[in-house]
Amino acid sequence: MNATITLELYIFSNNSPVGLVESWFIPTNIFMIICSAVIIVLSIIFLFIIIIDKKCHTVPMLLMTNTCLAALILGCTVLTVGVFVLQNDLKQEDYKDPLCITRAYLIYTACGIFNFSFTLQSLYRYMIAVYPSRLLFQSFRCQASFICLTWIVSIIFPSECIPTQEIAYVVETHMCQAKLHPSVCIICGIFCNFNLPISMIMFIYLKLFRYVKQMGKNAAASNSLARAKRELKAIRRI
Repeated sequence: MNATITLELYIFSNNSPVGLVESWFIPTNIFMIICSAVIIVLSIIFLFIIIIDKKCHTVPMLLMTNTCLAALILGCTVLTVGVFVLQNDLKQEDYKDPLCITRAYLIYTACGIFNFSFTLQSLYRYMIAVYPSRLLFQSFRCQASFICLTWIVSIIFPSECIPTQEIAYVVETHMCQAKLHPSVCIICGIFCNFNLPISMIMFIYLKLFRYVKQMGKNAAASNSLARAKRELKAIRRI
């Protein structure tokens, strides 16, 4: 009886989906590490160019700097996660280090900042296309205030998941992540850091698209139409 149970446990352990998944995790982790390293290098290069070149000290480049900085934080965090998970997969260990939850929190925060950075770029392009005379919104101070606001929102909402232990270590993936279950903390975090910025980008694009369509009927506003089309194309790429 004991021998049968032992044999069944041995067969189950060697044919379990976890083992198969882990074999796919190794090349996936290597790919994630390579992509993260590329993101880090490109972000540092762009930030270095923006800092040393005075021609880049403009409001649009301020928004681009915000995006590059968020990408740098996200890339560094994902790189450390990839290295840690790869080590666990190679050693076949289930080890949770003290910084596991912190890295997961930084990933969710950086994703929110990254998504909101594109929202700010879309909103800025919409304003200069539709309301070019409103210089207050185009000022450096105004955009810097918006950037600070998005950082505060992105930092606060994921932090609520730490005291409630909504971010926990998952043995199958060897990393810490948010629990996938109905929770006020999880729903608010997903809405504020993911759904809200992406929905705002889509809304801004539709508004600018309607504006371009209406301006196309007015032949006298050719300059404004050309500028609006240019900004619409930029938002579409986002």
